[in-house]
Amino acid sequence: MAYKSFRVGPSKGLQDAEMSNVPDVLVIVGPNGAGKSTLLYELWRQRNSLAEPSTRVTYISPNRAWRRTTLTGPSMFGLQMSYRQVLEQESVPGFQFQAPPGYYQSGGARQADSMDEAQSLVKYSIARIEARRQRLISSVFDGSGGRVEPNSVPDVYGPLRELVHSLLPHLAFLRVDVTSENDQRCLFKKLDAVPPLSWTSTI
Repeated sequence: MAYKSFRVGPSKGLQDAEMSNVPDVLVIVGPNGAGKSTLLYELWRQRNSLAEPSTRVTYISPNRAWRRTTLTGPSMFGLQMSYRQVLEQESVPGFQFQAPPGYYQSGGARQADSMDEAQSLVKYSIARIEARRQRLISSVFDGSGGRVEPNSVPDVYGPLRELVHSLLPHLAFLRVDVTSENDQRCLFKKLDAVPPLSWTSTI
């Protein structure tokens, strides 16, 4: 399931882009203004007609917003959507109840030439993994007569740790601190510091 071929344009600075036999990995390079971002946006915008059926296409805009947000308990129940689902949406989703303070909820269309607020939901998405971990612990605890044996709870953070190791090798993910209901924090360890330094995520 993927793009096998495409032809897009004209759109903004991109006059025409065409390719057949698209490989599994395609790297697009060129000078500023050549139309790289426009091409990627058009491939996403026209995904229903260009991609094979059942292909799930995510989009990350070049104009990404990284805002410092304060994640509270009530905001954790306001958006029942995974981060992957967020990146598949035509517009930035809104929170049903209370948005995290600092999160700018535009609700506007996600476009290549406008600020994309979807990136601001990374912290929220990581915290949702912690909520899933706690549900698993409760399930094991209740089903085992009030005990949680070692290795009885799956490591739901495994894929995240591998992703951080691959993309940010100078960092290691530690945990999500939910001690405060009004400020849930994502903690990382800086690997090139002596002694190792931990700090609160700013995403």
